[in-house]
Amino acid sequence: MAAILDMLESMAPGQFVSPGKGYVVNQSAIRLIKSEYIEIQGHQIPLAKRKYRQFQESYLKFIFGQDA
Repeated sequence: MAAILDMLESMAPGQFVSPGKGYVVNQSAIRLIKSEYIEIQGHQIPLAKRKYRQFQESYLKFIFGQDA
């Protein structure tokens, strides 16, 4: 999964992130972030507890157009 994320990151920096093992998501599709999951198109994707803060910071940088 890391190889896919690396490839996507090289093509679209900051656009894709991994909320947990086995998932890569497009940040522009995220509708809700909770400490346990993120929501994309009505689907809940598990968010690793240890990644919550990092994920939230990355998302805010993405939304407000800052470099990650």
